[in-house]
Amino acid sequence: MKQKNWYFPIVFALVAMLLAWLSVSDQSPARLQSAKNDPMQWSAGWQAVAEDGHTRSVLLPARLNAGERSVIKTLPENLTGDEYVYIKTDYQAVTADVDGQALAVVGLSSLPGNLWHADLPWVALRLTPDMAGRALRFTFNGAGLKPFVEVYSVRLGPMAKVQLALSNAGMFSMILSILISLFSLAMLTFAIMEARRYQKRISRSYYYLMGFVALACTWFFTDSDVSGAFYLANPIYLYVYVGSYFLMPLMFLLFVCSTLPRMRRLCVSLIGVQLAGLAVQVYLLATGRFVLWRAAIQSHVLLLATLGTLLAYVRFMYRAKKGINIELVLGTAILTGSWCVSLMCFYLFPLGDNVSVFRFGTVVMVISLTGSVLHANVDVVMQMQNLEDLRIHEEEYRIAVQQSDKFVIRFDVANRSILPGESLAPVFDPDLDLNNMPESAIAQGLVGDESIADFRAFFEDMIAGKEEGAVTASLRN
Repeated sequence: MKQKNWYFPIVFALVAMLLAWLSVSDQSPARLQSAKNDPMQWSAGWQAVAEDGHTRSVLLPARLNAGERSVIKTLPENLTGDEYVYIKTDYQAVTADVDGQALAVVGLSSLPGNLWHADLPWVALRLTPDMAGRALRFTFNGAGLKPFVEVYSVRLGPMAKVQLALSNAGMFSMILSILISLFSLAMLTFAIMEARRYQKRISRSYYYLMGFVALACTWFFTDSDVSGAFYLANPIYLYVYVGSYFLMPLMFLLFVCSTLPRMRRLCVSLIGVQLAGLAVQVYLLATGRFVLWRAAIQSHVLLLATLGTLLAYVRFMYRAKKGINIELVLGTAILTGSWCVSLMCFYLFPLGDNVSVFRFGTVVMVISLTGSVLHANVDVVMQMQNLEDLRIHEEEYRIAVQQSDKFVIRFDVANRSILPGESLAPVFDPDLDLNNMPESAIAQGLVGDESIADFRAFFEDMIAGKEEGAVTASLRN
């Protein structure tokens, strides 16, 4: 089967993702204007408050300056009592007050025994009618996902309507996760069916790839506005988000190690580095000293070093023609490039979706690696089929020769030796040394003197690669 035949599902998956993004994402051209006109958006009119009391106007999304840990805004004059304020940050732990009176925030900081100094992106605050026209202040602890405080969006309205809007905003991540999961499951199903067909065991690389896909899809889902719609103040959600992010590189390295045994030592070393970094963060979390932005910087450095080393090594082996396929080179290059772009956006701009480039880079890499695995599986299947056809052809040829007056002798051109076989005895003694042909046969006196020149020329033609030839010679057996 030709390799290009497997490009169709890859292109189809990419087109399907593009259509899904255009259909449901608030950032797509088709829905961007409607998202901006959302009546529940409450992102204008905020002021950032510095430690010395100085204020400045900010328009969300915004990154606060050094020393600014609070934002303040006056509440509407009319409140019915069923409104909530939802605020999205870079995983900051948030406290709130109205005219200095502390309020209960629906977030992880309100849970007893909470180990996290961070929170989920979205937290909520219930408003009461007596708060109308008063100053609402949100204060952040500075221990979020970034070494500075960023505020992305604020929504004001009934809880049900805000949750519906947030679930709609997170729809693309959910569709993307489902799409790539189904694509990968189809690949795994194909591999299992082909393995059963030929009574073979499926390679572990399929399971590692599926593990990577599962972690990637989990990360896509948790890093979306779905957290505000269904998982407010849920610490398990944060564990899943951080865990899937830290475990993705490990599963990817296991996949590479299983696919390319020559890279086992390098992958094992990189896995050890990743595990050491993960162990440090688990220890800090258990001792109450975990800071999300420090863990993020550590993971960024380790992942960049891992992907850079892997890309350099893969490129070297590919250029040296040591069994590296183009899909793996392309997938690793896309992942590394998208991650570098995402890091630039992550640290330079206050974007609510900090990892969109990396998310799409990961999806393209998963699809390219899936295509690589499918292509490799098809190659194996076709090779097995070709070997079976060759075996049948050889058996038919052997039977036909046995029923004729011909004798077939096999000559190994690379080693210049005649291979032993059942047809050799009528021509040469199988116990003779038939290596270094034709010189060994001439030296042993198996060729008549008058036929030596013709016999030598015949073998020289075969060694030179001529398609056919003939010789008449006097031989002694």
